[in-house]
Amino acid sequence: MMPRVLRLLGTVVAPTTLLTGLLFYFGQTYVAGYCRYFGVNFTTLDLSVRDYLTRSVEGIFLPLVLAAALALVVLWLIRVVFQLLDEPTRERVLRTGLPIVAAVGAALIVLAAVALAVGGTVGDTAPELGGLSLTAGVVAVTVSVPRLIDRRRAGDVPVPLRAEVAVAEWTAAFVLASVGLFWAVGSYATGIGTGRAEEMAAALPAWPDTVLYSERDLALRGPGITETTCAGQGSAYRYRYDGLKLVLQSGGQYFFLPGGWTTADGAALVLPRTDSLRLEFTAAGPAPPDRCAISP
Repeated sequence: MMPRVLRLLGTVVAPTTLLTGLLFYFGQTYVAGYCRYFGVNFTTLDLSVRDYLTRSVEGIFLPLVLAAALALVVLWLIRVVFQLLDEPTRERVLRTGLPIVAAVGAALIVLAAVALAVGGTVGDTAPELGGLSLTAGVVAVTVSVPRLIDRRRAGDVPVPLRAEVAVAEWTAAFVLASVGLFWAVGSYATGIGTGRAEEMAAALPAWPDTVLYSERDLALRGPGITETTCAGQGSAYRYRYDGLKLVLQSGGQYFFLPGGWTTADGAALVLPRTDSLRLEFTAAGPAPPDRCAISP
């Protein structure tokens, strides 16, 4: 009774937990790749779990939907085909097909092992193929090899496994397939994050300009940044900085880039979000008139 309950829980809890973990891992790796392009350690931004999950929707939602839909279609087609076949034909298909599936699965696992040995990637154009090969290979081998063994032992009469052995087998296969998925998602997310960062850098001149007012001198330097000292006792914020682009605000931190930032010139700026700072946003273009924030 207990193994049956465990298997029932596994069919619901395990996929849900795996999906949540994949979404979080994708979001975190995506942000890491995005920030690394600008030379920023993403941990300084102190993003929340919700931030990571939200950012995962951009890149992984569509691939997951397509993969799940494809798997459903394939399973339904296999079921329909087997129902249409008579018993002798079905046995011939199984006798021929199971060894082929096992061989393909073994080849995919070997490909994943080779990719892991050479640095975790199959190629520069699709680094996630190593993880996908491991997952697909484990699924193929798990589906085919136990059935081949059972049929040969009993003369084509399946021998039922003990429930405990079946659960252990399912758990091991699930762990290996999950490792492959996380491997693939990590490689894919890094590439997507870096690609988005490159797009953002190319479009940086067209991003809205940010004017930063500060109570204290922040000594901000960078290509395109100008500092204006606001004179007079009525100035609530004595220092004004033009030429900034706000990239991200999260976890109590501001992530800025100088308006003239390039990979060869300029440093990213991370500032704590405090009451001593005030932001104004304007459309990209000529700098607004030199004016300072005046307290009421």
